[in-house]
Amino acid sequence: VNAYVDYREMLAKEKGLDAVIIASPDGFHAEQAIAYFEAGAGVYLDTSFLFAYSSEISENQVPASAANCYGGTYDDPYCAGAGIFATTAYVYLSDTAVTGNQQLTSQDTFGGGIYMADGDVVLTNATELSENEAEYGAGVLSYGGDSSTVQMSDGAEITDNDGAYYAGLFLDTATFSCTGSASDSTGITSHLDGGGIYVHYEHGPSTLLEADLCDFGSTGSPN
Repeated sequence: VNAYVDYREMLAKEKGLDAVIIASPDGFHAEQAIAYFEAGAGVYLDTSFLFAYSSEISENQVPASAANCYGGTYDDPYCAGAGIFATTAYVYLSDTAVTGNQQLTSQDTFGGGIYMADGDVVLTNATELSENEAEYGAGVLSYGGDSSTVQMSDGAEITDNDGAYYAGLFLDTATFSCTGSASDSTGITSHLDGGGIYVHYEHGPSTLLEADLCDFGSTGSPN
């Protein structure tokens, strides 16, 4: 049996791996899991993980009775994540379309395309979030905790999503990084604040934003 101290060396030398078990510290799970997925291996790990490549998550319609709708004791009832709903998880989308997802309820709605609480979202390789509907963060809503991150790169786009507030990307106490991608409000007529990207500070000390060669489009109100 061959032994390695670096998973990258193992991937380079061990061709045709069927499956792996990742038991490294949590901070390494995402990097290693992505590398194994892209090498065609099955992955077992204890971190909740969604990996989608060349896929489509579209036309989901979520009623008020769905499991991702809540009637909290202290907060107004709300629904979240018509396309993808995730908490304390890692979502990696490559060349994937998240389109036309909507929540069929008069309650407050959050994250029409993706709702993430206390986790990480990576959008890369021309992934597109478009024509999703939610009142707050129609494209993506990332909420809670300094460890939450949203990363966009390699032509990923959040565009043409329809929300009353914050049509493209809503960040609440999260780290956002962008390289060569776009978040805009093209064609949106109903948003009131933060057409491309909205940064919020209510639930934590800071939201960090880093961008290089990115286009956030319109950020004001058309009304």
